[in-house]
Amino acid sequence: ISEAFRVLQPGGRFAVSDVVFLGEKHKLPPRVAWSVELWSGCISGALEKGEYEALLSQAGFVEVAVEVTHTYPPEQIAGLSGEEAEALRAVPAASAFIRSRKPKVK
Repeated sequence: ISEAFRVLQPGGRFAVSDVVFLGEKHKLPPRVAWSVELWSGCISGALEKGEYEALLSQAGFVEVAVEVTHTYPPEQIAGLSGEEAEALRAVPAASAFIRSRKPKVK
């Protein structure tokens, strides 16, 4: 995120679509948090919504917005055990549109 801030011109926009957690990811069991299969599906390794907002702000971005576009029910995520599915019900994964702007130079 800091590299994106560095290379953008003043007033430039940062916009990505990514997976975010809508809860505290530290509550996920290790099998979910560190699964290679779930990593390739962009679930493991995802940031919490608040983490994304904080990292963008800390990098210097303004007008930070994380707009959730779809929440994934555990049933849509292949290969989960019952315990893992329950963990993802408590800490749901979601697609989000993330955007912010590098401030203009005054």
